[in-house]
Amino acid sequence: MTTDQPEPDAVLSEAQAAVYDRQLRVWGLEVQNRLSAGKILVAGGDGIAAEVAKNLVLAGVGLVALLDDTPVQHRSPCNFLVAADAPPSSTVAAAAADTLQQMNPLIRVTAQAGGEGGDLGDSQVEPYDLVFASCSSFAEMEALEGVCSRLGKKLFACMLRGPAAFTFVNLGPQFSFCEKTADGKKGEPRSFDYPSLSSAMSTPLSSLTRQSHPMYPVVRVARMFEEKQGRPPGPSDAAELQALADGLAASEGTAPSKAWHTPRADLVASWAVSKGAELAPVAAVVGGVVANHVIRAMSCVGAPINNCFFYTLFDVSNGGVGTEERMPFAAKA
Repeated sequence: MTTDQPEPDAVLSEAQAAVYDRQLRVWGLEVQNRLSAGKILVAGGDGIAAEVAKNLVLAGVGLVALLDDTPVQHRSPCNFLVAADAPPSSTVAAAAADTLQQMNPLIRVTAQAGGEGGDLGDSQVEPYDLVFASCSSFAEMEALEGVCSRLGKKLFACMLRGPAAFTFVNLGPQFSFCEKTADGKKGEPRSFDYPSLSSAMSTPLSSLTRQSHPMYPVVRVARMFEEKQGRPPGPSDAAELQALADGLAASEGTAPSKAWHTPRADLVASWAVSKGAELAPVAAVVGGVVANHVIRAMSCVGAPINNCFFYTLFDVSNGGVGTEERMPFAAKA
């Protein structure tokens, strides 16, 4: 993936400067110009996609395109962007785009025809710098990752299951950025390399530490189930999912005395029974975090998620806002 950014305009318009005055004071003119030149595709019409799209529109991303052909009658109850009086013939993407355009008339918001993120082809992804996708399966996630990697596009892919969420980020083999110093100036350039989802899911459970988020083993088990059965697990699969979890723990030499090595039975069961379930508080928290990191990825200022973000409503670590982890990582002594 390339990390090249479109050249921003030298100055903002008077209207843009007035609307974005507050955030200009936070992240500066260069970042705002880069956002104004950016083009982002938001694939999915659930609550987290709505939250991410809203934050990007208000931040002033130049073009935000929405992808979801679901009729408005069947919209996610967590998608707050679809007006109650939206035309019955409209799609979720079109109705949400109308709302977002009213939120910020200074940018472009469009509805792109198409189904789910995993069905996207090269021609649909090519016009954009970055793709955010709300995914229902790991197969969908990996298919979209393949398209983005081939075209050199940045990817944020998120999966919500009831009280839990998993976000995977791939910005390419050599993503360059800089941090701001205490006095607001640019620091020295840094770079991250982003492995594939398959590689990220290869970290042995026995190498996890006490600080590792308990959702990582659950996500691995869910992906194993999907590879075996050709579909995501549902409520009737809870017992099989737990059996896979037990088998994975045994095969990777986990220590019974180290609880963080073993997939938690409550989180495994919750993942199974929460298929198709979405909680607005989870979408709000995770959507806000992810949108902030999308802005970092677009502006190349500040370190974006590298490369996984885990969250549950039961988080007590990190202030209850989830945990970013780099996967795979080497075992620690």
